[in-house]
Amino acid sequence: MIPFPTLAAPSWNVSMDTQGQQLVLHFSSRIHATFSAAWSHSSLGQDSLVPPVYSISQTQGSSPVTLELIIPFLKPGSCVLVWRSDVQFSWKHLLCPNVSHRHLGLLILALLALTTLLGIVLVFIRRRPLSGKLTLG
Repeated sequence: MIPFPTLAAPSWNVSMDTQGQQLVLHFSSRIHATFSAAWSHSSLGQDSLVPPVYSISQTQGSSPVTLELIIPFLKPGSCVLVWRSDVQFSWKHLLCPNVSHRHLGLLILALLALTTLLGIVLVFIRRRPLSGKLTLG
């Protein structure tokens, strides 16, 4: 029997943020490694990748390093697969960004624009002189 070493902490991890129409993946690693990411079709299963595959490498020493990989959004509701691609066997992690908060912001912006437009129209209507002026003789 061969004992497997246990790691006190994983050698890498990933988190994500959204900025505009882009997904920002933050890879943290203590080791030299290459990481890859690709959008996934959830209807076709976890391992179905949508090209292109984006990659980034950690080539620094053994101190912890954070790398940012920026990829454009595919479509709302899509998920991204991330994995360590410099080794033969690596678990793929499925990350699904939550962009539902964006819809609320767009709704608020649209309501603000509509209210402003309505205010401008009301100001012009009140300032417009009456077309049938009454003259006193």
